[in-house]
Amino acid sequence: MGELITVLQRFIARDLVFMVAGGAVVGAFLHTFGRLPRSDDHLVLYLLLAGISYAVGYSVQDGLSLTPLLTTAHVQRPNSFVQWLYGRFTRTEWADISHIDLDRARERIADCEQLEQLERIITLKQVGTAVGPSFVLSGLLFLSRWWTGADTFDLAVALAAGALGFVLVCLGWVKGAQQAQFTAQHGREPRAA
Repeated sequence: MGELITVLQRFIARDLVFMVAGGAVVGAFLHTFGRLPRSDDHLVLYLLLAGISYAVGYSVQDGLSLTPLLTTAHVQRPNSFVQWLYGRFTRTEWADISHIDLDRARERIADCEQLEQLERIITLKQVGTAVGPSFVLSGLLFLSRWWTGADTFDLAVALAAGALGFVLVCLGWVKGAQQAQFTAQHGREPRAA
């Protein structure tokens, strides 16, 4: 029963990330066109918006994963910029792990504490890869509203969302690299006796 609760918590946390990411885009879209729901709107509308937010958050993350801008996979061979980010973030140098089968290494990690650490890294990577680009997209929507003559609040939100989104995307890359390094380190082949 404890394992089931742990699995559910992990999926709920990741699903909430999609809802927050998509909610930012949906909210910015509705704000841009002056269509934000009112407090007296029916609950069904809010549930519909929550479902749409989930789909938008998921599609932004996985849609961008089809491009070179973002990845949800292990960052096993990062470019020099990602290696530099990784070094700045972890205070360690990037170790070459291109020869390691990370899927098999992941299967060898059995320590519960290490698995929890790995799941946290993966969840934080998802925050970067889902919320980051969603904030950038939201910032563009606010920028378009400002461009058409809205007040400076929209410009401020656009700049803040764009900057925060960029930072989160960079952190998504770092967490993908950290996930790969962690998996390679803790999922090593046992040494022969």
